[in-house]
Amino acid sequence: MLGLNEILRYRSKVIKLAEITLADGGSTTGNTRTDLKNVRQFHEGVFFIRHTGLVGTTKTLDVIVESRDPSGAYWHELFAFTQITASAVAGGEIKKQATLGENICISWTKGHVDIVTTFTVYAVLKI
Repeated sequence: MLGLNEILRYRSKVIKLAEITLADGGSTTGNTRTDLKNVRQFHEGVFFIRHTGLVGTTKTLDVIVESRDPSGAYWHELFAFTQITASAVAGGEIKKQATLGENICISWTKGHVDIVTTFTVYAVLKI
């Protein structure tokens, strides 16, 4: 849990939640989730995704922000960014989320094992 000084340091500042580089091979789903981030002190956030162009056979990538239930057993989707496809040029998107829960993570699903890209998720978290 963050103390007052840490909360004040992160309040209304852009925080990098994850920077993921996907290489050819590996799994399309399954263990495709970042470590959890404790956000219990924050009530809402504005999330940003930046990505490079996709390279691969089936050029789709789904990136989701999830919240873990209090028991710690299950993850639930808070929201999904718009699917990144072959026609999507390098760029990004912004999403606002009003309820975060205690812990969040970033998960992704590749359209095919040979997808190559880099994406970064940022957030401005609000108390």
